[in-house]
Amino acid sequence: MYDNNDVLDSLVHTMVVGQSANTYRNSKYVLDNGLLVETNFPSSKKRYVGGASNPLYPDIIIWKPNFPGASSGTAVIIEEIETNKTLYNKSDYWKKLGDTGITFFLVVPEGKANDVLNIIKQYGIRVDQIQTYTYNPTTKAYIFKNSGLV
Repeated sequence: MYDNNDVLDSLVHTMVVGQSANTYRNSKYVLDNGLLVETNFPSSKKRYVGGASNPLYPDIIIWKPNFPGASSGTAVIIEEIETNKTLYNKSDYWKKLGDTGITFFLVVPEGKANDVLNIIKQYGIRVDQIQTYTYNPTTKAYIFKNSGLV
C-alpha cells in the first residue's frame, strides 16, 4: 500500500529537480561555456560523480564534455534537492558530495535554510551554496532563491 505523503513528496521532488535543471539549461553561464545539464531520478540514474566503484548520483550535474558530442567530461556543479521529508536524514550523503571538491549546491524548502546550515556546520559538510524553493500557485512553478547562507 502506498503512503500518500510519500507519493506527494516524490512528486514534489521530481518537479523541483526538473524545474531547477531547466533554469540551468536556459542560463547564460551554461550556454556560453558549452556545459550540459543532466538529471538523476530514483528510477533513472544517468550520470554520476566520484569513482565507478562508489558512484554518487546527485539530482543535477552540470558538466563540461571532454569535446563536442562527448559522453564523458568533468562535473562543474552538483546539486542535491531535498524535501521536508528527506531534509534531516541525508547528512552522510551531503558529506560525500561535498568531499568530491565539485561546486555543491544544496536546495531545500523555503524556511529550512537555517536548519540545514546548522546540520552542515555540525557535521563539517562543505556546501558552496544553500538555495531555497517555494511553490508559486499563480505561476504554477517553483521559485528558487539563494539563501545567502554558507
